[in-house]
Amino acid sequence: MGKLPSLQRNNSQGNVKQILKGFDFTNPSRTKNSQRVRNITSRVKSTIQFVPSIGQMKNLRDFQKEINQDRKTLEEQRLAQDSQNTRLIKIQQKERCINEQYIQQKKKMGETLEILVQQAEEFNEEQRKMNEELERKKTSVVIKQDDRREKEQDLKKKDEIENQKKEQTLQEYRHEIKILEEEHKELRKKKKQLMIYHDFLNDVIKLQKEERDSNQQQDEVEKNVNGIIERFNYLQKEAEKFINEQKEMEQEQNEIKRQIQNLKSDIQSQHFQHISDLYVLKRDIDEINQDNSELLVNVEGKFSDLRGKHLDYGQIYFGINNLYQEYILLPSTLKKTNNQYGADKKQEQIEEESSNKDTTQLLLEKLNAIQRYLTTLKAVKDKFKQDCPNYQPLYKD
Repeated sequence: MGKLPSLQRNNSQGNVKQILKGFDFTNPSRTKNSQRVRNITSRVKSTIQFVPSIGQMKNLRDFQKEINQDRKTLEEQRLAQDSQNTRLIKIQQKERCINEQYIQQKKKMGETLEILVQQAEEFNEEQRKMNEELERKKTSVVIKQDDRREKEQDLKKKDEIENQKKEQTLQEYRHEIKILEEEHKELRKKKKQLMIYHDFLNDVIKLQKEERDSNQQQDEVEKNVNGIIERFNYLQKEAEKFINEQKEMEQEQNEIKRQIQNLKSDIQSQHFQHISDLYVLKRDIDEINQDNSELLVNVEGKFSDLRGKHLDYGQIYFGINNLYQEYILLPSTLKKTNNQYGADKKQEQIEEESSNKDTTQLLLEKLNAIQRYLTTLKAVKDKFKQDCPNYQPLYKD
């Protein structure tokens, strides 16, 4: 707005219009005190309407005073407007500085979010490897247990087969012993029968000695005696052979009894050894079952902890993703849709895996820092809006 030109005494109606032509009374909203400007404008317009009657008056001093007063008022208003514009420029400069800081901080937040996403992917890969290693160890333990169970079953079957063979051998020995005992009884009977001939021959020998003593030799008797002697010799040889066979049978019987006794003792010791081995195997199986139960409990506990951590990380990532979409992404519908799809996909991937305590603490610290920064930035914006309610920002984020 320019200064009012000076008025002369011989102003006419055209001169007044020329004076007021440089002022824009139709747009009083350009200044803060718009009501006063509107009042002054209405007064000037009313004065312009009465200019013809005023031009006919002899003395225009009152009108000139009024014009001067209006000019003074407009000059004061211009100065106030310049002061308001200076304050507005300072506020705009401060806002630009805050916007630049906000853009830089937003860029840092984007970089931090990329780092967090990379760390989450690295942790997910590490967790996947740990799960594969745990599953492989669990499978190896189950395979070892199955192999040991199969070996125990094979050993048990072999022991049963050996016991059956030993029992069968023992039955055969018992049967042979019975047969030998029967043969021994038969030999005893034969021995008793042969003892009759033995006694008879002894009597004959005695008679022969008596006849020799009496020197009574007879041919027939000699022949009979010689036949009897030959028969006796034969019977004596048979008796000796029978006695030798009996001794051999007794020795063989004693040997068989000794072998049977040794076999019984061996079977009994093996039986005790098998019982001891079975007890040891049973104890080992109980220990393996207990270890498997503890391992299963530990695995279930780890899976439960991982699921809990996984849910916590899902919530943390969901909060970070909301902050990222609210303060960083452009307000484009297509881009928001794509980002939402990517966020949901990453959310599902993160919910399928778990994370550790250190990464959780780091994410929480970074999230708290982001929340503090956003709270501070929001407070600064609210204060600026309170100080400048009519301010319109140059651009919207």
